[in-house]
Amino acid sequence: MTGNVGTGTSARDRVVYSAKWAVAQTLHRSGLLALRRRRALHHRAVVLAYHRLLPKGADTWSHPGIVVTPATFERHMRLLQREFRLLTLREFEHHVTTGIPFEPSSCLVTFDDGWIDTYTEAWPILRGLGVPAVVFLPTRYIGSDATFWQERLGMLLCIASKILREDPSFRAQLVDALRDCGLAQFLHSLESYNRSAILDGVRGLKLNRSVTPSEAIDRLNRLLGPRALAEHGDRFMTWDHVREMVRGGLAIGVHGHTHRILSTLSDEDVSGELEMARAIINQEVGQLATSMSYPNGGWDDRVAERVRAMGFGVAFSMQRGHPAVTDSAYSICRMNIHEDVTGSDALFRARILGVL
Repeated sequence: MTGNVGTGTSARDRVVYSAKWAVAQTLHRSGLLALRRRRALHHRAVVLAYHRLLPKGADTWSHPGIVVTPATFERHMRLLQREFRLLTLREFEHHVTTGIPFEPSSCLVTFDDGWIDTYTEAWPILRGLGVPAVVFLPTRYIGSDATFWQERLGMLLCIASKILREDPSFRAQLVDALRDCGLAQFLHSLESYNRSAILDGVRGLKLNRSVTPSEAIDRLNRLLGPRALAEHGDRFMTWDHVREMVRGGLAIGVHGHTHRILSTLSDEDVSGELEMARAIINQEVGQLATSMSYPNGGWDDRVAERVRAMGFGVAFSMQRGHPAVTDSAYSICRMNIHEDVTGSDALFRARILGVL
């Protein structure tokens, strides 16, 4: 089974995309986007958060909200080179720790998760264009065959949906399984094989403490048996990949060890997650990571204080905004970038400036 990457294909998706494209074009041609950039990025920076670079039709169960195509990413990087001052992680940290204001239109490029396509697709573009960037790694997954529970659960639910369409008698077993693991609300989407609704629903489980993803995955694995072993492309880099990129100038930061949401953990477990990740990076790469990004963007004041006490210089969230050196160093805003809102230069400009 193959995922679908890129702009939505429903009539509504096409209308929404066309409307956003028209608004972005109008703002760009009128000069309003340029005016917005001068005002919004005067002594503030823009920090971009990328996750996955995948061609349309790629074999993935990642949500489209974290995906851009390689061609779009290259256009982004070329635009940034023309119009922004691209910072290294060290330069960004220097501004934050010294309080020296960012120069106008400063930009930092970041990646979360360490997917294999960060190495195969993003790294050649970054290296070829000389664009500095930082990758935040969940160390449990680097060099392993494991994948995040969101991708695994989304794949299992879509497999179950396909079986249900081919064999209506499967419904009773599926209903029992969904009820047992707290996912009864997915039945309608599975019956209609509404893949977008399935992945949206999985994404919505991130902060739903009434559902334990590992238990849901185990229950569906038992139900599907050998059919749960479908191949997919949702893999991570190896440490050899990481070391090669570090030698080429890429910066590395911490993204937890097991990618658990830190705000749901005890103080002890937060420290354990970050200490383990930092130790593994130091062991594998020979660098002490001084920055981190919160897995799934999950943080609160308690977690931020723990991160500060552990000696990290900066920590990045997924809150939208443009950081200034007067803001907290432990809740730095970033702009999440994905295909559906950045497929043209005008859309990309509007997105990173917080207009769309």
